[in-house]
Amino acid sequence: MAAIALGYTQPQPQPPVSMVAEGQDGTIWAIGPQAVSKWAGDRFVQVATLPAGPSAIAGAREGGAWIVNRRDLLRFTEKQGLTPVTRLTSQPPGYRPFALLEDARHRVWIGSYVGGLSCWADAKLQKVPISNSDVWALKEDHEGNIWVGTGGGGVCLVHQRLLELLNEPGSPISQTARSMCLDRQGNIWMAMQTGELYTRQAGRWNHLTAPQDWPGPWPPASLRTQQAMSGSPPARTDWFDGTMASITWSNFPRPCRGSRAFVPSTLLPPAGSGSSASMPWSQAGRDDGSSSSPPAVVGMSPPWSRRGVRLSGAARTKGGCSSSRPPGGRCHPPGLAGNSLRTLLSAQDGALWMGTDGSGICRWKGGRLSVIGPDQGLRHEVVSQMVLDDRDRLWAAGDRGIFLLSMEDLNAVADGVKPTVRCLAFGTDDGIPSMQANSGYHPNTLTDADGRIWFASRSGVVIADPSIPGGNTAPPPVGIEEIAANGALAWENGHAAGQAVHIGPNIQSLRVQLSAKSFTAPDNVLLQHRLSGVDADWVSTPRNRVAVYRRLGAGNYTFEARAMNNDGVWSRQNAVMSVIIAPALWERTWIQLLAGTVAAAMLALVANAISTWRIRRQNELLRHEVGLREERARIARDMHDQVGASLTELCMLSDLAQEDRNNPTHLDRLARTARKAVADMDEIVWAVNPEHDDLASLLDYIAQQALDQTGPAGLRCRLDIPEAAPNRPLTADFRHHTLLIVREAVNNAIKHAQATEIRIQAALGGRSLTLSITDDGRGTPSQPLAAPGNGLKNMTSRTAALGGTLKISSATHGGTAIQLELPWPQRPSLT
Repeated sequence: MAAIALGYTQPQPQPPVSMVAEGQDGTIWAIGPQAVSKWAGDRFVQVATLPAGPSAIAGAREGGAWIVNRRDLLRFTEKQGLTPVTRLTSQPPGYRPFALLEDARHRVWIGSYVGGLSCWADAKLQKVPISNSDVWALKEDHEGNIWVGTGGGGVCLVHQRLLELLNEPGSPISQTARSMCLDRQGNIWMAMQTGELYTRQAGRWNHLTAPQDWPGPWPPASLRTQQAMSGSPPARTDWFDGTMASITWSNFPRPCRGSRAFVPSTLLPPAGSGSSASMPWSQAGRDDGSSSSPPAVVGMSPPWSRRGVRLSGAARTKGGCSSSRPPGGRCHPPGLAGNSLRTLLSAQDGALWMGTDGSGICRWKGGRLSVIGPDQGLRHEVVSQMVLDDRDRLWAAGDRGIFLLSMEDLNAVADGVKPTVRCLAFGTDDGIPSMQANSGYHPNTLTDADGRIWFASRSGVVIADPSIPGGNTAPPPVGIEEIAANGALAWENGHAAGQAVHIGPNIQSLRVQLSAKSFTAPDNVLLQHRLSGVDADWVSTPRNRVAVYRRLGAGNYTFEARAMNNDGVWSRQNAVMSVIIAPALWERTWIQLLAGTVAAAMLALVANAISTWRIRRQNELLRHEVGLREERARIARDMHDQVGASLTELCMLSDLAQEDRNNPTHLDRLARTARKAVADMDEIVWAVNPEHDDLASLLDYIAQQALDQTGPAGLRCRLDIPEAAPNRPLTADFRHHTLLIVREAVNNAIKHAQATEIRIQAALGGRSLTLSITDDGRGTPSQPLAAPGNGLKNMTSRTAALGGTLKISSATHGGTAIQLELPWPQRPSLT
């Protein structure tokens, strides 16, 4: 970079330039010893000459420059040149202007060394008290506040004060006022906690003293303009037309006859009294000399008192209390807790507003009580003073300062239309160190001729200017400071704008820290936020400016925030941040597709298994039904073939025996046939009876039948059968065919083998039953199946019906061996 010489042409060496400044139109101004210069594109050109002395310069908003030279404030323009504006007041030795600034309201701020801060506004120059007398820098922020950098007092913030303590000459400075009022001539009357009485007339304060200004011995406790009524003893003295005069009082019935030690703190004149008086009234202590808290003056119709409430209409009783009056004489509107009422305010719509000492603000309207407390957005639960301004706003004061509410909002919340009310709180940020409103006396507020509202506080009389709220037109910038997921920092301010935040998975807690820049009234900035897919509408952010969400699923979210300043101006642009929560493993698409496929496959397998089971069950039922039919057919066949044939033979033998009674052969045959019929019937019954559907019964029956066959034939029978056969279930068909096969084998050995011994062996396998029938006879022919008769054919067919194998062979030492292997039957399940 090249250095450019300044355009000064003085022949003598001069000190360096003391200050440069930029005008609103971009012009660069410089001030040096006795010269004002302007940058002309490539060099500075002198445009005015100054007297010798310390100087400062600042660009003017309407063109030109402001200049402080020694003790003069000057204005330079191209047309008029250098013009004097005002003479600065006397300054201490060593004074030197150090900083100069014209703000957006065209006020000129002058900061100096040892001279502090001054302000030129509305053709007046006034001193601005700050923490240090050395001012090194001045700067205006976006809301019109002035920041002052000092040489030893830190940084000071200067803005228009909403509140100020009464500090006029002759006024009761830093004293607690009990009661105060404004008469029709604009005079202010004030009774102090110390018992002193002050009045402000024509802008001057007067301290009224006894006995010159106050004829009674007791200090005044309460003041009120217009004619008043009191429940106090007679013979009181009050101020009237600038003098004190004795008047006579009348006693009125107390609102609650059953109450004890009733002492009204506040009363108002009855409605429709027709009084046109315009005089302040005051009340002193009791006639008995008591120094306890004196009653306040004033009454209204219907009378309302601090200790209780007298209701009108249907709720009023003959004694003056509502029907819900508790023991002890206190009266409360239905639904109001036992908190005492500190102040009352009658609205133009007929509603009565009540300030309580613990429930906030209550509205009694149309026989319905509505309570507006901290849960509805109220900053204070203790409300001691209330007053309306000309903009239909409610100014209230409590134990922690003054706050402002819109009557429209209050009525909307009281009617249930809105959930919360917007409450603007004032106090320490407005230059008041502590603010506790005084209570117990009425009236303790007033509105002066300039529209300012006066509050009685423990720190002195606080004056609020209702015209100031509403002047902050600067939209508050809103921002997102940081985002924490599950307690860990995920994003913080300073990263690239528009960058999405990737977090997750399994977000149990998401915390978003917000900020809104406002230096005028930071506590009264309202923040709202919303998260797409979660919040249906804007949500009010808590006072810690942290938005919290719990248990967020995977997905893409958009977080937005906006802010509103103390005067209802919303931020020009919302703060927006994209939040992407990664899915958990089981939330990923391919996992879900795989899980869906597996689930579908499992469902198909289950459906197939169920379908197969049903088919098998139907098949088993069908097989069972077929088996039952076959069993019934077999029984019918056996009955016909065996029992029927025997019965037929019995009939024939019986006929022969009757014809040839002397022949005993017929009787012998008749007896044998009868016995055979009985045996056949016993066999059929045994085969059908389900009690014998087990292996032990089959083996026992086979052994018994073999012994019955071989005994009459004179053959020995050896049985090799397990003594304790397992309890294996068998079907009737299996038992029947097995019995007949063994019987036929034994019968063949008896008839054809000419054997002397028959041996029957049983072997139990895991899958089958093996039976071996051997004899010591002459053996079998080479082709046994071609032999005459149907015995072997029947054995073979029955074995095949059971799915077994039948082997017939000659034994090693002669005789015949029959090997029968039958698989265990499977009984169909019918469940």
